[in-house]
Amino acid sequence: MLTLSMIVKDEEKYLPECLDSVKDVVDEIILVDTGSTDNTIEIAEKYGAKVFHFEWTNDFSAARNFALRKSTGDWIFYLDADERLESDSINELKKLSRSNGNCAYLCTVKSFDRIEGRDNSMRYVRLFPNNNKVEFRGKVHEQITYSLTENNYKIFQSAISIIHVGYNISKIGKKKKAERNLVLLLEEYSKSKTPYFAYQLANSYNILEEYDAAEKYFLIAANSSSFTKNLRADCYCSLALIHHKSYNLQLAEKYLFESIRLNENQPFAFLLGAKIFLLGNKLNKAEEYCRKAFELSKKSSQLVLQSEVLSRVDLEEIAYFGISLALLNKNIQTIQFYMGHLIESFKKEFPNDFSLRVTVLQKLFDGTDMNELEKECFEEMINDHNLNLFTSLIQRNTDINYKYNLFLKLHNRFANNTDIIKMLATSLDEIGEHSEAIDLLEAHKKENDPGMMLYLLSFYVKEGNERKIKDTFHILYNNKTILPEISQKLELIKSMLPAEIFQTS
Repeated sequence: MLTLSMIVKDEEKYLPECLDSVKDVVDEIILVDTGSTDNTIEIAEKYGAKVFHFEWTNDFSAARNFALRKSTGDWIFYLDADERLESDSINELKKLSRSNGNCAYLCTVKSFDRIEGRDNSMRYVRLFPNNNKVEFRGKVHEQITYSLTENNYKIFQSAISIIHVGYNISKIGKKKKAERNLVLLLEEYSKSKTPYFAYQLANSYNILEEYDAAEKYFLIAANSSSFTKNLRADCYCSLALIHHKSYNLQLAEKYLFESIRLNENQPFAFLLGAKIFLLGNKLNKAEEYCRKAFELSKKSSQLVLQSEVLSRVDLEEIAYFGISLALLNKNIQTIQFYMGHLIESFKKEFPNDFSLRVTVLQKLFDGTDMNELEKECFEEMINDHNLNLFTSLIQRNTDINYKYNLFLKLHNRFANNTDIIKMLATSLDEIGEHSEAIDLLEAHKKENDPGMMLYLLSFYVKEGNERKIKDTFHILYNNKTILPEISQKLELIKSMLPAEIFQTS
């Protein structure tokens, strides 16, 4: 007999899909509610769940252990409401829950995050025998593995996959979760300074964009010999990402190499490496890492079983980025390689307009005009993965009104994308709206983004605004992480301006 064990609160949005995914597999549904005010309980009862109430005490393990004590099945399978069992895993779950022996099973939890573009697969014990000596531990990010091991259970791999959609939410939603977890994690860490809690603290601070604190705890976990190699590698990869965002390429490379040394099977790490090398103008190295990311992503389903955590990357994202690199490096062979993959993807995913999409791609690369149907298809094709490539290619179009209207639409869709902001500003300038272009750039400027500040500087130079030219130069010169390429451009601009602009009064 198999019991589904759950704790919930206000989950009417997610609960039906969760229970639909397991209703034909489990024999009992134990649902512990911690204070719902929506239709969660009514939905659960429609699925035949046994509903129990538990007063919330800021302790996830306490609620989960209460649910375990109410479970009567021989085996326990636990899910959160924003998770669902993959249909391909139904037979595996049925088979394993009929087995005997002192064993528990790791399952793959796939978290999809379309906002950040970083999907993760993590391995957790989710299926184990019912035993009143076994318990969850930890007020948040609770674990049952330690208790299973202490009670002489062996942990085995399984092919069971669970889809987690709870991270596919806005940044605000993620930050609310992180703020809630942070309070509990700090309390746990004060009592037990384990690398696991340091790792979870770092992830919470990272979501909250408190990068100094995130770096502190990622380093604690990464430098702990008792932490697994793959999780240490994930810490170093996160550190590399933090420093890539702040344009500190020296530290970004250092942490990236350490991450790959510990685990060379990380698609996300290699793609991040390609982006770091691109910023450093190391195009050959960037192409090498991008191809490695592509190869690893093609076999990511096998890699998941080898690691507790794996950040997966969409092959389409890698292909479009690879084309961008190859264009900069004038590598025709590499362009053809990635184009071949995209064309095959179009055949599978868009059989009805496959030819039209291929024509759009070809015209983009050739720099030839598109008809109205092709323009419509082009706008539909634009997504997070190809945005920067497509918009850089369309820049060659000579119809300045078309470009302005296109970038205006894209700015509405991708409001915070730096490249779109720059291109819209350029289009505004081309149609004679120079002041509006500067207003747009100033509204989105970030002083720690040297690329954006240099771009804004070029508009100030064109405008002849000496005060703002001088102020912007000062900001850029005081940026300690400024890239050599930007520094060279800065010196070139300075050499073309009257010396008196930079004289102090």
